[in-house]
Amino acid sequence: MKLSPLEQYYLDIKKNIIKYDETQNNAVKHLQILYNKLISSFWNYLKYKIFCKFYSKLKIKSLYFWGGVGRGKTYLMDLFYNCLPFKEKVRMHFNRFMLHINKELDKYKGQKNPLKLIAKFFANKVRIICLDEFYVENIVDAMILGNLLKYLFYEEVVIVITSNIYPDRLYKNGLYRERVIEYINLLFIYCDIINIDSGIDYRKRPIKQDNIFYIKNYNFSEKILYKKFINLTKNKGFINKDIIINNRILNVKRFYKGVIWMDFYKLCDGTISKYDYIELSKKYHTVIISCIPSMSKNQISRFITMIDEFYDRAVKIIMTIEVDINCIYKNDEDLIVEVERTISRLNDMCSKEYISLYHKL
Repeated sequence: MKLSPLEQYYLDIKKNIIKYDETQNNAVKHLQILYNKLISSFWNYLKYKIFCKFYSKLKIKSLYFWGGVGRGKTYLMDLFYNCLPFKEKVRMHFNRFMLHINKELDKYKGQKNPLKLIAKFFANKVRIICLDEFYVENIVDAMILGNLLKYLFYEEVVIVITSNIYPDRLYKNGLYRERVIEYINLLFIYCDIINIDSGIDYRKRPIKQDNIFYIKNYNFSEKILYKKFINLTKNKGFINKDIIINNRILNVKRFYKGVIWMDFYKLCDGTISKYDYIELSKKYHTVIISCIPSMSKNQISRFITMIDEFYDRAVKIIMTIEVDINCIYKNDEDLIVEVERTISRLNDMCSKEYISLYHKL
């Protein structure tokens, strides 16, 4: 039998998986309240299905957790999601969710109000949607997302969101932001907004680390990466071949089964998209990257998206880097939060705990 969120949280503390944190404990209490309401609503629904008794659908408020990097937001979401005892649920990284919505829009092309139809489809299939790393980066996504949220809330689909950003600061300074204010306001109407900024910074916890970063000395570092590739694959692999990802041709140094070795500029320059990173994260459990530099704004944006996807699927990385990891980007204050999150994740990806995780397909 599955434990409730609070029970699982206290068990994790007892097992020293995490340390007790008052702010996090408060967040889990909010999740416990939501859990209790969902369970109550679920049993009411089953009684209706089995005995045809009157079914009163509970009005349940959604949750929006926000806070800085390293506060355990993804841990909280996964804890809650894994405790839910029913199958009518979905948990997605935000990038993957938007990819799914765009595919659904293609499916409903030509039909009136497709986002309303998509929301109806979700409402018929799931009781709750969990979205990790929620953000808005362009006006097109903002309008799609805003309208979809409106219809999901109308259909009384419960949503749990994690984000680094307070709702009022979403898409700050974005083009035509005034057009999305009404949608941002929906979050204040339909969600309890919970900040988890105080408390333990899990980036600073002592962790056992494996070395996955190698400062670039080309001849030396390439030999290291070659040895890593051979150790992982027991094979020299396919050398300097092209692979096809989402109908896009990518040139790779080597690949074999679930391991791929690529140059940074092939991964984070050019026309590669976040949807390509999603596909790479599904196909390969280990990605080796050569020659990570101090990055431009375009490169760091792609790199952030790539690491988000790899991290969410527990993809392992090994890389050579030209600068200290904390100096990969220093040029734009607008990206401070995202860069901090990425560096935090890179450090976590060195941990033996992370390296021992199974690849999530």
